[in-house]
Parts: sequence; C-alpha cells; structure tokens
Amino acid sequence: MAAAPGPMRPQRLVGMHRAHLVPSQQLGMIIRKMMENRIRVMQALHQPTPETVAEHKRQIISTQDDISALVDAYRAASAPSDQLQIIASWNDSSLRYKDGIDAVIELLEKDDVSGAADIAYTDLQQLYQPIVANASAMLQRHLDTDSAEFRRAQTSYARHIAFAIALMLIAVATAAWLGFALVDAIMRPLRDARALASAIGSGDLSAAVIDRHDDEIGDIVQAILNISGNLRGLTRDAAIASDTTTDAAFRIADDARDIGLHVIEQKQALARIASQTHELRKTMESQLEHATAAHELVGDNVTLSASSRMALQQVIQSIDTVQQATNRIGDIVTVMASIASETDLIALNAAENARSSDPRHALELVVDEVRNLAKRSRSASSGARRMMSEIANTLDRCATSLRTCRERLDTIGVHANEVAHLMASNIENAHAHADSAALVDAELLKLTRLAEDGADLSSQTMERAVMLRKSAEQLLYRMSFFTLSVGESSAKASPSSTLALQTADSGAER
Repeated sequence: MAAAPGPMRPQRLVGMHRAHLVPSQQLGMIIRKMMENRIRVMQALHQPTPETVAEHKRQIISTQDDISALVDAYRAASAPSDQLQIIASWNDSSLRYKDGIDAVIELLEKDDVSGAADIAYTDLQQLYQPIVANASAMLQRHLDTDSAEFRRAQTSYARHIAFAIALMLIAVATAAWLGFALVDAIMRPLRDARALASAIGSGDLSAAVIDRHDDEIGDIVQAILNISGNLRGLTRDAAIASDTTTDAAFRIADDARDIGLHVIEQKQALARIASQTHELRKTMESQLEHATAAHELVGDNVTLSASSRMALQQVIQSIDTVQQATNRIGDIVTVMASIASETDLIALNAAENARSSDPRHALELVVDEVRNLAKRSRSASSGARRMMSEIANTLDRCATSLRTCRERLDTIGVHANEVAHLMASNIENAHAHADSAALVDAELLKLTRLAEDGADLSSQTMERAVMLRKSAEQLLYRMSFFTLSVGESSAKASPSSTLALQTADSGAER
C-alpha cells in the first residue's frame, strides 16, 4: 500500500490562498465591466451621440486590457493547466466579442443604427454566451480550489491535534511509571532495614550475617557481633562510639535536608508542567474555534456563490426579455410606417375623389379610412408605451440583480480574508504547540533527574536512620548493665549518646 501523502505546510497553504485571491477579485471586476459594456451598447443604440460612442469605445478597450492583464497574472502565478486553458478560452471569446462590439461602434459612428442593432441582437448575443460560460467555469474553479485547500488544512490540523494528544498520553504514562518505580525503590530498602532491625532487636545475629548489604548496615552488624564477643572493650570505647554516632546523625540530618530541597524542586517542576499543559489545552481550544469559524465562512461563501450565479442567470433572462421587447417595438414601428404609407394613399384618393362627380361620398370614404388609421395608430402607440414600460421594469430588475451580485461577491471576498486570517492564527498556534511541547519535555527530563537523585538520597538516608536508631537503642541497652568505675553505672546515658539518639529519631521521621 502506498504511503499517504504528508500534510501540506501551513505557510505554503496560506501563500496559495492569497495567490488565488487577487485573480478572483479581478475576475469579478472584469465580469461586471463586461456586463456594463453590454448595457452601454444597448443604450448607444437608442442615443448614438458621438460623445457616448467615444466613451463606450474607451470602456471596451479598457476592459480588454484588464482581461489581458488577468491572463498574464494567472500565467505569472503558475496556475494549473486546466485553469490556464479556461482563461485562454475566455480571452479568445472576449476578443471575438470585442470585435463584434467594435463593429457595432463603427456602424454607430456611421449613423447606421439599424445595422448596429442587427449585429447587437444577433451576433453579439451568440458571442456573449461563451463569455458567460467561461466566466462561470472560472468562478467555479476558484471555489473548488479554495474548498480543496481548506480540506487539506483541516486534515493537517487534525493530524497535529492527534500527535499532541498522543504526546500528552505518553508523558502521563511515563510520569506514572516513574512514580511507581520511585515508591518501589524507596520501600524495598526500608523493608530490608526493618527486617534487619527486628532480627537485631530479638538477639538473632545470624540473620544479620547473611544480609546482602555491603554498606554501613553490614558494618554495624559486624560491630554488633564484635560487641557480643568483647563487651569489656565496647564499654571502654562507648564514649568514642557515642561521638561517632552524633556525627552520623548530623550527616543524616543534612541528607534529609537535601531530600527536602529535591522534593520542593520536584513540586515546582510539576507546577510548571501543569501550567504548560493548561496553556497547550487553551491553544488547542483556540485552534478548534478558528477551524470551526473557517468552516462556517467557507459554507457561507458557497451559498453566496450559488446565489450570485442565480442573480447572473436572472440578469441574462432579463436581457433576453429586453431583446424580445425591442423586437416587438420594431414591429410596432413597422406598423406605424405602414400607417404613414396608407395615409399618403388616402390623401391621394381624397384628391382624386374631390375631382369626381360625387365629392360628398368621397369625403365619407376618406373619413372612414382616416378613422381606421387613427384606431390603428392608437393601438400601436399603446403597444409601444406598454413595451417601453416593460423594458424599463426589466432594466430595473437587471440593476437590482447586479447590485445584489456585487454585494454577494464583496461578502465572499471579506469571508476569504477572514479565512486567511484564521489560518494564519492556526499557524501561530501550531508554533506555540511546538514550543509548549519542548518546554514540557525539558521539565519532564529535569523531573526525572530530580526523582532519581531524590530516590538515591532517600534510600541512603532512611537506611542510615533506621540502622543508627536500632544500633543506638541496642548500645544504650547493653551499656546499662555495665559499670565503668566503682560506684558509677552506665545505665545513665551520656549527653552525647542522648543527642545522637534524638537526631537519629528525627532523621528517621523525615
């Protein structure tokens, strides 16, 4: 099975998003300008003044320059081959459409309104359809690219979250294992020391002889064996042994103080680890909120894009309606021209009938014809006014749809900027994750070293404390049965021996 591709780096992802954002804005502006140019051409057919025609010609040249600049921008951004193919097709169709508009402008400059109208209502309509199709394909391509980039970013974010959670679980498991090991390392020597002290207290020195310790415990056991064989020498040297015991007690107190310092350092390290873990959790929650907000914004962009496509379709349908109404107005103009021709015929007939023998009958015929022509004229005028009203209403709907489309495209741009900002914030949070993980790792390493040092010191201190206490109690008990001089008994312990026993008790409790 092939290995899954690695997650895309966030820096590269944000760069691609911003590279697609600028051409998308330019594409929307150019589509709006092309639609405005189409409306201007229709207006020029009704008001073909030289100033209007010159202004339309300048706007068309500016729009084609913008299209060429957009094509260059896509090529400079190293866009995919299918996207370059779509933009090239759009450029070709826009050039053909520009040639058609140039032909209309030339006819308008020659005052040939009828020829310009024929081209505008037939050829330009056919040339405009590929432009709309290619523009829709470009917008859909941008939306698909942005959606794919967001999904890749979301997948990368999920992998980072899983890695961070796994790292935290490993750290917790390691800390638990170290705790159990530390407790076992401390309690095992204590159990051995307790067994040895019990054997010595009961007088069974054979158990102490087979002890496995080669340290102070073994020395004390050997000393006890020597004491049992030479009590008189032990009594003479009791004062020296008491001083030695006092020094050992002080060393045990120093070791206990070192253990206390190590415990404090361990507590501080655990507090720092808890703080870093809390910060890491807050950063992860912030990343989750940003990803949720980015997902909602992308969904809003998709909805707005669908609404924009519907608005553009409504504009196209309105333009078709205007074209049909214009054709009907042309028919009405034809009817009115035929009425004018028939009026001329009636005038000729009236002149001939005036020269005839029955002028009154001829006048009645003329009046009937004129009345019929007046009815047809009123009907044609009403139809023309109705068509003009429909054209005005259709143009109003076109303007409303265009404004709605522009507002939705602006909203899409704002949402895209917010998504880019959220992705940049997620990148910063990912860096903060890495820093927090490094700090937690350093604190865990330090805590491990402190735990090992504390375990060693605790083991040595507790073994020495238990050994010292048992040895001092047994020594004082044995010394109470002997007399150092006449009238003086050793039952009363010396001050140095009492201080050694108290110090040993304090060390054992610590």
